[in-house]
Amino acid sequence: MEQPSKSQSRKVREIFAAYFFSMLFAFTGGNASLSLLQQQMDDKYHLMDREKVLEFFALGQALPGVISLNAGILIGRDIAGWPGGLAAAAGIIAPAFFGMLFIALTYNYIGGVRYIRGAIQGIRSASIGLILTSGVAIIRLARRRTDWALLVLAFAATMFFGWNILAVILLCGFLGILEAAWKRKGNKPECM
Repeated sequence: MEQPSKSQSRKVREIFAAYFFSMLFAFTGGNASLSLLQQQMDDKYHLMDREKVLEFFALGQALPGVISLNAGILIGRDIAGWPGGLAAAAGIIAPAFFGMLFIALTYNYIGGVRYIRGAIQGIRSASIGLILTSGVAIIRLARRRTDWALLVLAFAATMFFGWNILAVILLCGFLGILEAAWKRKGNKPECM
């Protein structure tokens, strides 16, 4: 859906604007801004179809790091090369940076205001719900028995045994590598 008449610099500006505006309202994280970003990229600027934005977000979840930043760099790069990726990254980082700066400078003055505390509590509650929603969506992707086994292992190790989260991630990654190597040799059935 990209318009061929747009110049590279215009695409870069529009990528920055779309991400900046979308991330202004991402109080609970980048995933909360996905629908607004899809609307900006498709309907307003005609840079990328909604489905393709969603595909890049799914790919961004598979990469280590901040999902919205990963997906933003991929989307921006797909539309306008590396300048587009950098524009998306700047559009993602700027609202969070200035928001945190504002809070850090004014929290001692506004932290005691009852309405501000209420807003923070409401945002915190919404964050928990959105994180839970993302977790359930990821769980639905588990199709094989080994996926479920690793899911249960990771949950039990961190929740009940207090293992270090980094150690659990590395262990599960190592087990995934072993499984892939075993499948490659043909010693493991494909149903696993």
